[in-house]
Amino acid sequence: MQLIKIYLYRILPFGVMILMIFACTKEPEITNDPDPVPDPTSQIDPDILSEHLVLQDANKITGSLPTASDGGIKIDVRDTIYVVKGYPFGNRIQVLPQSDGQGRIMAGDISGMYVQVVGSEIYYDTPGGAEETHWIDEFGDHHTTYTFNLDLDLTDMTDVTYPLSTEVILQPHDEAGTPLDEFERTIVVEDPENIFGVNCNDIRRPVNAEGSFWEWEFTIRNSGSGDAEVLSAPGLFYDLGDIAGGCCNDICNCTIWPPYPGCNDQSATYVEMHIDPYYMPIYEFLWLWDDGRAQILAQDIQNNFDRSNSNVCTGEVAYLFNDETDDGEGTHDFTPGATTLTLDFPNFSGFARPFRQSEIIYTCNTLIMIQSEGEGGGEIGKVYKLFVPNDLYDPYAFEKLWFD
Repeated sequence: MQLIKIYLYRILPFGVMILMIFACTKEPEITNDPDPVPDPTSQIDPDILSEHLVLQDANKITGSLPTASDGGIKIDVRDTIYVVKGYPFGNRIQVLPQSDGQGRIMAGDISGMYVQVVGSEIYYDTPGGAEETHWIDEFGDHHTTYTFNLDLDLTDMTDVTYPLSTEVILQPHDEAGTPLDEFERTIVVEDPENIFGVNCNDIRRPVNAEGSFWEWEFTIRNSGSGDAEVLSAPGLFYDLGDIAGGCCNDICNCTIWPPYPGCNDQSATYVEMHIDPYYMPIYEFLWLWDDGRAQILAQDIQNNFDRSNSNVCTGEVAYLFNDETDDGEGTHDFTPGATTLTLDFPNFSGFARPFRQSEIIYTCNTLIMIQSEGEGGGEIGKVYKLFVPNDLYDPYAFEKLWFD
């Protein structure tokens, strides 16, 4: 079955806390690089690899990809897309259309994605169906990106050497099927049962890499039947929209809100209006030190309905926009090779906290915390990616990184 899920969001610029953290770290030396990835062309035929791409409702097409122009679109993956063998999580890939009001590409222009393994004689067209989810910056302005999940499932194949890599071409296209841009990236499938030989059996800092941390990617429910549903992710918009009602005072042309005496939903002057409050988690960063200390830094934003400055008489709706950053210190019980993890953050109240107790799956680049929903209820998986600053990353740039 071909499965891919498509979403829309963008991550808010990092907070001042990140500046403070990076200011205290020196240029890292990466210590957990895996062994060189095998040459995929000498291992598995590209057409066979194509059959194992995980895409939703994809149409299989025989032939070469159409020629794509440079649409000025950006992508958040510089070189490599990491996925985990045997787990239906894949990797989120964000595409940032560029629009300057002069006819350049916008997120709404993208209706699907062509995906091809380099060297294959087939490719896939994944249709549209992206959720209307927006990224909201610190000023409350809306921006839209196009994001999808990509996975490569080789679990039914034997004699595969891991980590396995292959090159893929990604082409976002419009409703007419015209490619709007093109990206070539490497997918690497890592095996959590084959990490000891490549020195990736320790998820702590600075053992894995000095200056590194785990960055929350998304939280997903796996029903056990092969269906995976994203529950939460940085930048995913939670619409808390509702109806607000109050009584219009004609004398002052102002609102009297229930339960003020004489105002209820049966009053002759009672008026309802639609409101659009929302909530959005922005990021969560997790540090696990080798002395048992743990740290979490998370941010979320809210746009709450402001009764005091809203007026049902005029239909004017006001909001209180705010963002909150939570920094918590706690403990962990991880030891190299462990398959469970207990985290304790007694003073942290943020929404996006990690699971307190979980089964864990990890590779050189991915950490998955798993909790069971009970008998027959499937699993909830919280997925993190290893972030390692290097000379290509400016730690003082508080914007998400985008690449051509």
